[in-house]
Amino acid sequence: MSAGMTEADEEYSPPEPPDGLDNDPDEYDELNGFHDAISSSKGRRILTLELALSLAALVVLPFGISTVQEAVWAVGGAPLGALAVLVGGAISIYVVTVVLHEQVHRVVNEYYGYDVEIRYGFPISYALVTEQWIAREHNLVALVTPLLVISPTSYALCITVSSPALTVIFGYVFFINTAASCSDLYAFSGLGSRPKGSMGWIADTNDGIRSFIYEPSS
Repeated sequence: MSAGMTEADEEYSPPEPPDGLDNDPDEYDELNGFHDAISSSKGRRILTLELALSLAALVVLPFGISTVQEAVWAVGGAPLGALAVLVGGAISIYVVTVVLHEQVHRVVNEYYGYDVEIRYGFPISYALVTEQWIAREHNLVALVTPLLVISPTSYALCITVSSPALTVIFGYVFFINTAASCSDLYAFSGLGSRPKGSMGWIADTNDGIRSFIYEPSS
C-alpha cells in the first residue's frame, strides 16, 4: 500500500473505459487544483499573470482611486458606516461572484448533457460531474467559460456605468472572478496537453473524490 493510501482507497477501481481508450488511467487530484496551481511554478506564473492583468485593468480605469472614495462615502455617509458597508459589500460580492462562477460551469456542463453537482465551500467551491464519462473537449470548454464570460462582461460594465458604486462593484467582480480562474486555467493547461479523445471519470468514494483520465489507445 503506498504512502497516504487507505485500504478503502485500494478497494475502489474505476470502470472499464469505452472502446479505444487505454485501460490504465492516470489519477489526479481534481479538487486540489488551486493548491496544485499555487505550489507549482507554472501555476504561480498563471496566477501572477492573472493578478497583474486584473490590477492593470483596474488601474487604467478612467475614474481612478477617487471612484472608490466617492463610492464609499456615497453609500456610507460616515467613516464607520462607510467601512461597514465596504466590508459587508465586499463579502457579499465575493459570495455572489463565486456562486455565479460555479453556475456558469454548471450551465456549460449541462449543455453537453452531464449531470452536475455544485459543492460550495471556502476557500474552494467546485462543480462536479461524477460517475460519468467526461469528454476532454467538453471539459476544456467548461473550465474556461467563466473566465471568458464573466470577466470581460464585468470589466465592460465597470468602465461604462456612470455610478461610482457600480464601478467599484463590477471592478471587484472582475478581479475576484479572474483570480478565481487560476485553478481553472491550471487544469485547462494540464488537460490541454492530453491527446484529443481523452476522457475523464470522477468517482465520489467513501474516502473522497477520485479523478481519473483515460487516453486513447496507442
